[in-house]
Amino acid sequence: MNPDVQVLGKRNDESRDVVAACRRLHAAIDALDQAAANMLGVSRNDLRCLNLLEHGPMPPTKLGAALGLTSGSMTSLVDRLEAKGLVERARAPGDRRGVLVSAT
Repeated sequence: MNPDVQVLGKRNDESRDVVAACRRLHAAIDALDQAAANMLGVSRNDLRCLNLLEHGPMPPTKLGAALGLTSGSMTSLVDRLEAKGLVERARAPGDRRGVLVSAT
């Protein structure tokens, strides 16, 4: 057999192995993410929001953009998390109309 074909075949096998490993990793991370959301009693988007707030307070508009949510959906999400005591809203310093959301 041509050595180039053998190398190509080996690379294809290695590529398939890497792709399969990535799929297993993604499935495991997905399951962990869902388990964490279940433990907190929140949705996956709610959990993603909490993960973003881990880095500090953010305005709802920035959170919504990061999560791909409309302003109305973001308001509902923050309302849910606030009702559970997981986040709080506060006035943004220096901006009397601005709001920051922070994890509690």
